[in-house]
Amino acid sequence: MDYETLARSRICDPLGMNDARITLGPEMKARLAVGHNQSMEGVANWDSPTLARVGALRSTANDLLTFLAANLGYTKSPLAPALAAMLKVRRPTRQAGLEIALVWHVHYRRQRNRLAQRRHRWLRWASIRRRGSAG
Repeated sequence: MDYETLARSRICDPLGMNDARITLGPEMKARLAVGHNQSMEGVANWDSPTLARVGALRSTANDLLTFLAANLGYTKSPLAPALAAMLKVRRPTRQAGLEIALVWHVHYRRQRNRLAQRRHRWLRWASIRRRGSAG
């Protein structure tokens, strides 16, 4: 099974993330937001089948919010046990009030846990405009 099929069958489909893909069809390509470099110039898409696991999955903002809601436990999900397990093992950092769990930074502030997605290259998602949106 290739990585895209695995990611779709085990993560995207169970969460209802219908616009998260590695291989973009014509309609999704038309909605793909252009990335920019430090000079604010448009850059080519990063497509590397060999490194698909480190950042090839692209999604819409709505699908990312679906993913976040499932991780925070705001929505019921068949993946809830696996998502919760990602937060169980944590390691300290040199920054006060911050621990690292699998894929997440866990910030402690005013005795509440806040999750902030760690900016791993392999969890990077490109932005695809929502169907029917301008720009």
